[in-house]
Amino acid sequence: EDEQGWKRRYGAERLEDGDELLEVDGVAVAEKMSVEALRSLLVGPVGSAVEVRVRRTLPQDTPSSSGATSRDVMVRTTRRLGSGEALTPPAPQRQDAGVGLTLRRDEGGGGFRVRRVQIEGPAWRSGAVKVGDSILQVGGTEITGWGMDKVLLMLNGGPGSGVDLVVQQAAPSDASPFHIRLSRVA
Repeated sequence: EDEQGWKRRYGAERLEDGDELLEVDGVAVAEKMSVEALRSLLVGPVGSAVEVRVRRTLPQDTPSSSGATSRDVMVRTTRRLGSGEALTPPAPQRQDAGVGLTLRRDEGGGGFRVRRVQIEGPAWRSGAVKVGDSILQVGGTEITGWGMDKVLLMLNGGPGSGVDLVVQQAAPSDASPFHIRLSRVA
């Protein structure tokens, strides 16, 4: 698949949840860059152009002749943060543990689909949960219509604790939902 086809298929022209920031206007972003340094790259006249290079994890069902699991993507967008506005550091991460899944809202049914399975995470190690599968229940409770925050609160918990999921496989489409218990890890 050519670059343009890939962009049309995966929406590379906009930033997406889970993108790893690599570069802003040709300047590499360091792993532990200060908020002030990052602000100097991101802040400018509102509406001015900015070019951002991100690393995007490819869905597991994406064929890759090289075996790559991610791809660097250039995104051209406009600044939305003016020079007089504050860039706040991210909120401290909760010390909860998770099951290694990134979810997205399912456009069709109000539920959630697996967008990414973290390599070496509990879901990946189980071998049962795949990108594109739907999560129907968390902890014995149906999650259709829930907000993402509530689902994440249910998925996360103390390290070593378990969480029960009911999953509907994306393929084959006639597969019955299955139950799986995953142990959370930090």
